Amino acid sequence: MRKNLLAGLTVTAVTGGTLLATGGPAQAVEPTVLYVKKAAANCSDQGPGSEAAPFCTIGAAAAVVTAGSTVYVDGGLYAERVTFTRSGTPEASIAFIARPSGGRVTLLGPTAGLVVNGQHDIYIEGLNVSGAADVPALDLRNASNILVAGGRFTMADVATVPAIRLVDVTGALLEEVIATGAALPAGLTMDAATSGVVVDDVTVSTTESHAATDGSVGIRIDGPRNTILGSDVAGFSGPAIVVGPGAADTVVANNRIMGGIGYGVHNRGATGTAIANNDIQDRCLGGIRIDGASSRVSIQNNVLRNNGAFSQVYCDRQDPAGVEVGSTTRRRAAR
Repeated sequence: MRKNLLAGLTVTAVTGGTLLATGGPAQAVEPTVLYVKKAAANCSDQGPGSEAAPFCTIGAAAAVVTAGSTVYVDGGLYAERVTFTRSGTPEASIAFIARPSGGRVTLLGPTAGLVVNGQHDIYIEGLNVSGAADVPALDLRNASNILVAGGRFTMADVATVPAIRLVDVTGALLEEVIATGAALPAGLTMDAATSGVVVDDVTVSTTESHAATDGSVGIRIDGPRNTILGSDVAGFSGPAIVVGPGAADTVVANNRIMGGIGYGVHNRGATGTAIANNDIQDRCLGGIRIDGASSRVSIQNNVLRNNGAFSQVYCDRQDPAGVEVGSTTRRRAAR
């Protein structure tokens, strides 16, 4: 899955410090390699960004990269909100990679985060964000061919926005990332203009008892042709995964959805949704809910346990009794 998807997204694979274009021609020039090491005594944001004289901040490297560049970031706490202002190409993406030997790379603070706005062909691996409050920890906007792998995005307890937000994104892969916080209004959201995104082996969670005023959601999908695969979602007073009325041809498969107040999967008027091979349990309002103008919804091979039952301490016994699979649509959902 990963190999085929990377080829489709034309995001590069990184091996041994050299960018290898997936499905594209060989590069004509040797790609630039830059280094960021805040702890280095001789680091300088005015320097060359070499291994001997690295940048102090990630933002300084982001300001000078070109197509084919690889930026290695050493471990440390970086009080930054990094906006990527330059793009790669399908044959030579720009890569920002945490160095395993350097320890954990964490952007820290209430405005910390990673922002891609209007750019394309960018690969981000192993960069973490902690403590963001009024801005998403990962904010992808007007972007395409983006791959984010292996980061942890932890929001502050007073967070007012999603941990991860995608707006007008075309073709992206989020793989093995974590979006979490004690009181998240949302874990990951994709707006109506976002399409062709694959969320693979991602963890999205808040506390089981957290009940936002307007409901909180784990993953929200409002655009077409998006896929949620093999991921873990837990908590939230709204649905763990909600597929909105504007969504179409969504795949929700092989996920593990654990305890929380809202539905496990809620297809709220979307068309062409496939809900298959999911393990859903301990959701207070119910396991799978199909309503609104939903059509062409397929529900197959899901394991549903103890959903709609109020034995869990976080359930409100004044809510109406739920069911494992429920529908109020005029058309029957396929099973």
